[in-house]
Amino acid sequence: MGARSRPAGAPRPCPGGGTGDAVECGIAGTGVVGILHGDKPGRTIAWRADIDALPLTEKLGVPFASSNPDVMHACGHAGHTAIGITLAEILAARRAALPGTVVFIFQPAEEIFAGAKPIIEAGVLNDPRVDEVYGLHLITEIPVGRVAVHPGPCMASADFFDVEINSDTRHLCL
Repeated sequence: MGARSRPAGAPRPCPGGGTGDAVECGIAGTGVVGILHGDKPGRTIAWRADIDALPLTEKLGVPFASSNPDVMHACGHAGHTAIGITLAEILAARRAALPGTVVFIFQPAEEIFAGAKPIIEAGVLNDPRVDEVYGLHLITEIPVGRVAVHPGPCMASADFFDVEINSDTRHLCL
């Protein structure tokens, strides 16, 4: 995957290797990056998926429930990861028709607002140089079978802010 500035000892080849040209684990902690080169020239596109688990114990009794206490993919992150891996498998099977390169970024620490900066600082957008980044977020407000699309950045930041309202009013809606 080329030389990047990463924490010492963090990146390593992933067990199993995957179906791409390179798969590396331990980026920015528990992050994973895979690179798939198409057989035709073209741009470099990244697909980003968040891979956090939350400190919750799964109590649904379903076959796909987490087997680890206090580790649950409750925010759809398992879905994000599954979609990213499936996309990689589909594109790898169609490599001959694929123009350019796809960088699959499985980013840790989204839920604690600590994943994007370290994974970018690790160089995942520079080697190869990424032209565009795409991703998705599973949300319950969209009915099954429907997709919502938004031009430009969307859900591209996690921030905290305080709002202080000083008013003599008796009714206020935010």
